[in-house]
Amino acid sequence: MKRPGLVLGDAVDLWMVGVPATARFAKKGIASALFRLSVDVARKRGFGRCVTECTGYYSQTAARKAGFRECERLAYRDFRFEGRAVFAAIEPEHSDLILFEREP
Repeated sequence: MKRPGLVLGDAVDLWMVGVPATARFAKKGIASALFRLSVDVARKRGFGRCVTECTGYYSQTAARKAGFRECERLAYRDFRFEGRAVFAAIEPEHSDLILFEREP
């Protein structure tokens, strides 16, 4: 989604979320909570929107649960660098890079 006239300070990029994949932390809603808390901070700081680029199935699921909507998608199988499918070995569950957006 192209945003004409976007100026510095309009959007915040939630660059990375990570939760250890151990039984103690996995599937507890921690990543979704981190996304929601980040959106709250962005709202309080006056940002007009939040974006995040999710590279795996679990972060994509967490972003959706936190109210983000998908804007763009790139399938790893379609990405080429210097003619090579550099992401060809990525497991099927993690099949796409997805750009998400949410208004705070």
